[in-house]
Amino acid sequence: MRSRTAPLLVALIALALTATSSFADHGETLGWLDIRQTDSEALLEIIDANNDEETVIRARLTLADRAMNQSIDDVALHLGAAEALIKPGSDASLFALAVRCQLEHRQGLSAADASCDAVQAADDAVESALVKAYLHWTLSYFNYREGDHEQSLAEAERVLDLVAPLGDHDLLAAANNMVGLHFSTQFRPRMSVTHFETALEHAREMTTPEFRRLIQMNLASSYTYLGFGKKSINLLREVESTSLVELYPTRQLVMASMIAQASVAEGDLDGTEEALMAVIADVQDRVLPDGMTFGYTGLAIVQLADGRPEDALFNFDRVLEITGHDFSNGLTHPRIQLIAVPYAVALREVGRLDESRSLLETVVATVPESEPDQLLLSALTELATTLQLAGDRRAARTAAERAARIQSVLWDENFRYRIARLNVSLELDQQKVALALAQAREATLQAVADQEAALKRQSWLLAALVIVALMFLFSRLMQSRIASTERAANERLEGLVDERTQALSDEMAQRLEIEVEQRRLSEQLAEGEKMRLVGQLTAGVAHDFNNLMSIVGLAAENLKFSIAKGDDNETEKAVNEILCAAGNGAKITAGLLAYVRKQPLRPEVVALDDMLRDALPIFRNTLTERVNFITALDACHVRVDTGQLTTAILNLVLNARDAMPDGGSLTLALVVDDNTAEIRVTDTGRGMTEETRKRSFEPFFSTKDAGGGTGLGLSMVYGFARQSGGDLKIESALDQGTCVSLSLPLVAPEQLTQEATPRRFASDGSIRVLAIEDREFLLAILERTLKHMGLKVDTAPNADAALQVIESQGLPDLLISDVMMPGSMDGPDFAAMLRERKPELPVLLISGYTESVDPAFAFLRKPFSMTQLEDAISEVLKQPSHKVQ
Repeated sequence: MRSRTAPLLVALIALALTATSSFADHGETLGWLDIRQTDSEALLEIIDANNDEETVIRARLTLADRAMNQSIDDVALHLGAAEALIKPGSDASLFALAVRCQLEHRQGLSAADASCDAVQAADDAVESALVKAYLHWTLSYFNYREGDHEQSLAEAERVLDLVAPLGDHDLLAAANNMVGLHFSTQFRPRMSVTHFETALEHAREMTTPEFRRLIQMNLASSYTYLGFGKKSINLLREVESTSLVELYPTRQLVMASMIAQASVAEGDLDGTEEALMAVIADVQDRVLPDGMTFGYTGLAIVQLADGRPEDALFNFDRVLEITGHDFSNGLTHPRIQLIAVPYAVALREVGRLDESRSLLETVVATVPESEPDQLLLSALTELATTLQLAGDRRAARTAAERAARIQSVLWDENFRYRIARLNVSLELDQQKVALALAQAREATLQAVADQEAALKRQSWLLAALVIVALMFLFSRLMQSRIASTERAANERLEGLVDERTQALSDEMAQRLEIEVEQRRLSEQLAEGEKMRLVGQLTAGVAHDFNNLMSIVGLAAENLKFSIAKGDDNETEKAVNEILCAAGNGAKITAGLLAYVRKQPLRPEVVALDDMLRDALPIFRNTLTERVNFITALDACHVRVDTGQLTTAILNLVLNARDAMPDGGSLTLALVVDDNTAEIRVTDTGRGMTEETRKRSFEPFFSTKDAGGGTGLGLSMVYGFARQSGGDLKIESALDQGTCVSLSLPLVAPEQLTQEATPRRFASDGSIRVLAIEDREFLLAILERTLKHMGLKVDTAPNADAALQVIESQGLPDLLISDVMMPGSMDGPDFAAMLRERKPELPVLLISGYTESVDPAFAFLRKPFSMTQLEDAISEVLKQPSHKVQ
């Protein structure tokens, strides 16, 4: 019996194993991620051996994508083979559409535009995250080629967010390289380095070395621009002798120029010029003239560093000659942008300071300070040095301070960008770990279930063919194996839980460090954020001011024309237009300066409705297009500090705007009741709870998110209202809007009569004035104006020249001086020196700046009218201590 049972048991077990293994013989469809992570040779084997159509399509499309930077023919071959099998509407069809768009664009076909439009429209229909990422990568590539760098950046960052959890090195490298190129075209190498380095790390995992070498060249260029010469040279040496460079003469020249410039940045000039000259001599007959500009640029920079500015200028001029551009029309050519600053340095080194200064000022004027970059920083730094050599120390200090601010802004912008990307990376890593843990748990449970199912099938097959005794024995054996499997699975799960717990602990510690650093950065950047808001506010003011400048220019030309014709009516009309535009410009700048709290402020009687109308452009510029701004103003007069009042109302308008993130209506009303003028700012926003309303005047109390406000706005407005003899009240309900009322006492009619009384001096020509102003044109106009008032006038461009006038003419009866002046003394210092010699000397200081001056001197801010100047002179001459002898 035993001898017959043993062979039978062996046969049955073999039969059971055969039946089980047959389930694994069928082909399984490989997912997109599996295909992307398979090398090209293995993909070709899959195409030859696999009978699963979907896997073959994905393998073909992946090979077409990889061949994009190597062989257009291979791209067309694999893409055509895949398209013959693809079903319309599938993820594979959308992937193929993106490949087709890139292929047609590289071939210069007109159909590329239509294909890329189809890629844009297909985004919503994609289910696979990896295919969606490839679509956005294609759109990023297309927009970059078309010159739309902003949209290219947005698409590339979208790719980063999509593929980060998947770990696809090809797309991560491509997306980071595209973002780096975007910042590089803006001369912002600090941020480009961040993404080029990340792209290079992912590119090291790619199977195609050509793309990795292109990234190395991009990264080396940014390293050189930042002065990291050694890093740049190390990267370039790895690429220098590869087919990527050796097969293309222009790339050989670019590579040699980049190595030469990196050597200059590293301070290593030995043999640098000779090596570059050898490459130029070797390729100059095989390179177009435009390509030779790279060699001449590198040669000029080496010669400039070697102390030979004349030779450098010669090669820079060759670049200008080849491009057909010069600096007289601005920095319109990319090659001109690269050489503008070193060209100015070479001019300075040969003693042509005026030309150097003019070119650097052109660069500074071309690059807006609201969008700073490395080119602006370099230009300001060299401009400070040039101005110092020219003897203009004040302007040199100003340029150096601007350079320091730009340096800080570039550092802060780069750091904030790194923090933001780190936060995104941390969140994606957390999701990735959670997904991996869930997949591991599911795989473990599935393996246990598969083993259990296999054992049950074996047990069922054997139980049908053997006796009850063998069936019982086999059942015990199966149960033992299941228990062992469950124990192993439980141990693996416990290990995974322990690892995940430790990872979460480390992650929380890292996030805590980041949050502490973010809070510190928020405190450091608070002042910078305030200035950013001021820049946003002044953008609209600049529009109004440019309109006024247009009026002044056109009216001046009309005035010239009417004078030539002898038309008195047209002459008077043009003069009135100029005076009106100048007055409106002064109101705009006065309102803006009041907001930034930079001018000396004092209470005065004002027509409140006129003052609010003048400030309306400032209020409107703080609102979004979704806010409907309504005004209703009654006429009245109050005594108030107009600068503080403008700031107070602006605080209320900003709070109302923030309460309506989705838009609404904002009403600014001025209501006169009895002896009180009441300014009401009403919004249709989310309103306040009763508890919030009661605490709204408490200092540092704020309902805004962190970084959204200091909690001092309403408390400062309340303090201003009380100090001005008025009050501040709030009416609000949740989801029903808010009304803030600022009340001020009215001015009595007899006070208005006193304020309106004109104050003028009468002169018979005996009062002698010494006027000092460093601007020649303004000094000439000021001299004519004072003579029109019946005053005798002596003029001087600075304090040193004024002293010579005093030595010959004696001390004046009245001193009118600009505050900021070149020379040994400024206006206040010169006035103080004269007061030591004549204590009762009347002094009137004038300035277009807003700094505070010594209260012992009268002050008049530019721009001013003839009437305002006459009032100021009358006031200073009427002071008891300033009687003219």
